[in-house]
Amino acid sequence: MSAEQSTSAHAKPTLPVRVLAELVGTFMVCFVTYAVTTYVLTLTGNTNNILLVALTIAATYALATLLFARYSGAQFNPAVTLASLFIGRTHWLDALLYVIAQVVGAIAAGAAVIKFLPVSEQLKLSMWLSASGYSSSVNGFGTASPSTVMLQGSGAEFSQTSAIIIELVITLLVVATVIATMSPADGKSNGNRQAIASALAYGIATLIAFPITGASINPVRATGIALFAQGQSLAVEPLSQIWLFWVCALLAGAIVALCIIIVRVLAAQSNKPKKAKSPAVVEQEDTDTSADDETAQQTESSDAEDTATPTSTTDEQSVASEETSEATDEASSQNTAEDTAVTSEDAAVEEANTQETK
Repeated sequence: MSAEQSTSAHAKPTLPVRVLAELVGTFMVCFVTYAVTTYVLTLTGNTNNILLVALTIAATYALATLLFARYSGAQFNPAVTLASLFIGRTHWLDALLYVIAQVVGAIAAGAAVIKFLPVSEQLKLSMWLSASGYSSSVNGFGTASPSTVMLQGSGAEFSQTSAIIIELVITLLVVATVIATMSPADGKSNGNRQAIASALAYGIATLIAFPITGASINPVRATGIALFAQGQSLAVEPLSQIWLFWVCALLAGAIVALCIIIVRVLAAQSNKPKKAKSPAVVEQEDTDTSADDETAQQTESSDAEDTATPTSTTDEQSVASEETSEATDEASSQNTAEDTAVTSEDAAVEEANTQETK
């Protein structure tokens, strides 16, 4: 393969291709979710088999990720797209078009499932969509929770607060997992790692949240079926509760993005090198150092002169004293000799006078 062909093969897919990948991938995961939670569980008699729902949804997300990760990053969820936008991984135009494509894909999946569900005067659409045990495909809480039938007669139900907590926590888990393993959409990755991680995250989240809210996790999943369940004589109109799934999902995406940004800032500060000094500052410091050295040298020289001056003066005084002492001794010797000579002359004169007298 030539260099040009290699570059073309690894070039980033165009925006229409990326948007189409999000639309088709979202359609796939939503269609399977709606199908398995309506007629598959109901017709097979496994209305309480949450494990089957979780495994099916996990496998579908894994398959969709393997197929489309190389094009758009396999986001399929507005919460993931929002987090990716905030951390700078997805451009704002891409994010906007991705969310639109995700909504359209979910609505198309809902329409497709509703279209082929068999209905009659005895078997109404509401029977397929209602919260009958764990087989409901419509997300909701309170009396619209999939566990309503199981809790009936106990006087208890999963409240709005319970729904908010469970949806927020499990969506945090899913978004953080997908963002952490998402590969750049540059055509160089087949998304194996992201596919496995996404499958585990969505599967675990479904197991935990399905009895309480039907496990929305993905707000377009809740929206796509709610539009067709509206006005079908359900206990609660689905669109009246749809806000909770959007708010929890988007809040989870924002929280994950904020945590990632904080970690990046802290990591950047810890790895930040010391600020280099400007040439002017370095020159000024060198000038100050030279001035200090010169001052020190002058001080040392002055101290040396002060120390040397008294010593020289003392030596000169000693030499002068010695010369003075020598001169004094010489003068004394001369005076003594002169006195001796005078004494000798006087003795000779006195001896001569004595002889004359005789």
